[in-house]
Amino acid sequence: MRNLSRQPLKEASLGLIERARDLRDGAVRGFQESVQPLEARAAAGPSGSVLVERFARRRFSTQLMTQLPRWSEQLVRRAELIRTVARASSALAAHLAAVVAARNSGAGAYWQKVTQQGGAAAAETVQVETQRLRRGRKL
Repeated sequence: MRNLSRQPLKEASLGLIERARDLRDGAVRGFQESVQPLEARAAAGPSGSVLVERFARRRFSTQLMTQLPRWSEQLVRRAELIRTVARASSALAAHLAAVVAARNSGAGAYWQKVTQQGGAAAAETVQVETQRLRRGRKL
């Protein structure tokens, strides 16, 4: 008599069909999972590969690194120009404030009187008075 427990199992035809179906389902599922990221990238943009994005980032950073020194030099020059303009503007504002103060301190009345008098003598007086005021107030 034979010991049937030691005999290898023989698959029935239904078992073979079920096993083949499971293998096929696994293969289809695996393929779909591997294609899904590519389809998502294709739907997001024209590039189907991550490699294109990496190369674009690398090109951008290389170009940026070559341009940064020139940009920093331009910024320094422009800052110096702005500093110069600011100094000139503050000097001009101080000068205008001095002129307005001189005008409001009674010199305006003098000039109005000179204008009302008119004539050649008045013109000479205007020049002399202007020189006197410039020396006295450094206008």
